[in-house]
Amino acid sequence: MYVPLGGTLILVILLSTFLYPLAAAQIVYPLKNLAKRLSCFDPAKKEDSFSSSIYQTSELAGITSSFNEMALRVRETLSELEQKVKEVEEKNKLLNQARRQLEWLASYDPLTGVLKRRSFTERCLHLIGKVEEGFPYVAVLMMDVDNFKTINDTYGHPVGDMVLKKVGGLLRHQVRKDDLVGRYGGDEFVLFFFINQPEEFNALAGRIFASLCSALAPVPEPGVAVSISMSGVIASRFLIGEGRDLEQLISFSDQLLLESKRRGKKRSQFNLRKNYLVVRGSDSL
Repeated sequence: MYVPLGGTLILVILLSTFLYPLAAAQIVYPLKNLAKRLSCFDPAKKEDSFSSSIYQTSELAGITSSFNEMALRVRETLSELEQKVKEVEEKNKLLNQARRQLEWLASYDPLTGVLKRRSFTERCLHLIGKVEEGFPYVAVLMMDVDNFKTINDTYGHPVGDMVLKKVGGLLRHQVRKDDLVGRYGGDEFVLFFFINQPEEFNALAGRIFASLCSALAPVPEPGVAVSISMSGVIASRFLIGEGRDLEQLISFSDQLLLESKRRGKKRSQFNLRKNYLVVRGSDSL
């Protein structure tokens, strides 16, 4: 059958005129709508972004159904990932807490809350090397609990621990921000601080000694009389060059403490050693 070319064109135009709106309504517009919804898809939102009820052809409805299943799996995977991230964050938090606790236990005495002997020495040397100007003198105070063995033997170690814990807490609150407090061994405590003038030493040490004596008087344990003895040594900061120098300074203070206790309990004695400076003073309560 022969159809003239002009008739063919007219037929094509007529078919296009009637079929395009139908094709646009059934295919083009739904595809554009689907593309728009895909571009706006947010897996965090739980609404159904690809409802198949708006599409009239089974093929497009099938495509949107597949997209809905995909979106559901994406949301489930995202939810699982968020949960795993929370679990990892919680584990990291616990690990950091454990690490800080281990670091604290490595440096601090768990009973009294003050520095252990080795950590105390290391931090003293660090501070001595860090300070560049001012504070030309360093001071060390040694103290122990009078008759501590008798307290342990009479009332038991729990009461002895309570006394040490109280002394440690009092010392932590008595010292200044940059001062250091350590437990040197048994019932012995040691303090380290910087001062500007030698004259400040006796005043500062005397204040700490008097405050401790006053606070320890009302220890809440029937029949337990608690007192302390204290001694101190001051030296030029520039003469402390290594750990041995610091240990010698602490040893001087410890010897002074023994001398003081031989003359009686609840005493304080301070000395600027001849090898460093030469001044001596003592006090008792």
